[in-house]
Amino acid sequence: VLDTVRVSAQRLYTSGRTADFERRLRSGLGHVIDENEIEKRKPMVLTDLLRTVPGIQILPGKRANEDIYMRGGQAILGGGLCRPDIRVDGVQVANDELFPVNSIVGVDEIRAVEVYAHASMLPTEYQTLSGCGVIAIWTGARKK
Repeated sequence: VLDTVRVSAQRLYTSGRTADFERRLRSGLGHVIDENEIEKRKPMVLTDLLRTVPGIQILPGKRANEDIYMRGGQAILGGGLCRPDIRVDGVQVANDELFPVNSIVGVDEIRAVEVYAHASMLPTEYQTLSGCGVIAIWTGARKK
C-alpha cells in the first residue's frame, strides 16, 4: 500500500483574455488600474476611478451625469476632445451623451481597467476608426 500523493499546480492563465491582458500590462503602453488599486481608492462610480488617469477629462454631462473625454481623434468638443471607445469584457459599448457612463457597469463589478489615452498607444486589438483612445473595463470578482 502506497501513501497518498498530493499534487498541486497553479494555472498561469485562466483564459485567452487573461493572457492578452497580461501581455498588454507588460507592454507598459497604457494605464492600468488593477483590483488592488480599486480596493485602495474605494470609488463610488466608474468616473471616480478614471478622474486621476493622465489623458482623461471628466466633464459634466447634459443629463446631470458625467462624461468621459480624451484629446485627439475626431474632436467633438472644443479643445480637441473626443469620446473614447469603451469596452466591457472585450465588447464595445455606447459612449454617447444620452447614456450615463456611470451606468455601464457597477463599480463593485470592476476587476481592472485599462486606459489608452492616445491612439498611438493602442494595442492592435483596440484600434479604432475614430482615432480616440480606449477604456477597457474587465469585470469579475475581486480578490478580497
